[in-house]
Amino acid sequence: MSADAYLERNKVVAALAKCFPSGIARTAIEGWSDDWHGCVYIDLPTGQVSWHYHDSHAALFEGLPPYTKPWDGHNTEEKYRRVAALKPIYDAALREELAQVKAELLQEVEDEFRRTFTGLCVSHKWMPCSEFIQWLKAKAMMKADTENRKHFGVGLTATGNE
Repeated sequence: MSADAYLERNKVVAALAKCFPSGIARTAIEGWSDDWHGCVYIDLPTGQVSWHYHDSHAALFEGLPPYTKPWDGHNTEEKYRRVAALKPIYDAALREELAQVKAELLQEVEDEFRRTFTGLCVSHKWMPCSEFIQWLKAKAMMKADTENRKHFGVGLTATGNE
């Protein structure tokens, strides 16, 4: 594989590492030069995968934590079988489900808005607008997080890690 091909592959691997729990480790392989001992490990839902990279590409994996789990013994064929077995995380069914959740959430917010302001008008109490908007946003975010947890089984961070 050419140096350009390794760089291109490693950019894709780095993107994949941002989507799933992952980390880096130095792994010595007999017959390989020291500058190829960098390895990124990714824990896919279908199993562990890993790629060695040249030290010149280490910047692509900056910010990943050290990987502390042992290598599970997968070979190249098994690694790419695991990659191929990944299911889409944003398919048509999920789009429909998210559209339904959005519609339900908007209805809940509208209903809460009506209940709150109807009650405020009757009781002559008032909540500052900025506080009410913050409260609505927090309620919407909690509902969205609950739906993400239901779909993915965990709460995801911006990096995709738990």
